[in-house]
Amino acid sequence: MLFFSACIEFQPKIGDKLKTFLPALLLAMLGFAAAYPFVDPAPPDMLSFSVGSKQGQYDAHALAYQDYLKQRGITVYVLESAGSLENVEGEFKF
Repeated sequence: MLFFSACIEFQPKIGDKLKTFLPALLLAMLGFAAAYPFVDPAPPDMLSFSVGSKQGQYDAHALAYQDYLKQRGITVYVLESAGSLENVEGEFKF
């Protein structure tokens, strides 16, 4: 009976909780502050699609993306190419 009542009566105090969680919280905040200078900025506000011909489906999809992303402040360039090989080689230089 004595053992059972001792287990029920134990409740950590606020000071005990602070001693446990405050150092962990401070360490996490210090980690975020140290990592902040090395984090990349937000995604770029410019995007380019290399499509085949103007009559192809890739062009239609790229134009749909262009309209959609323009509403969100992202500029999309749709570049016509000679085909897949030119797209892979990355012939387009800005």
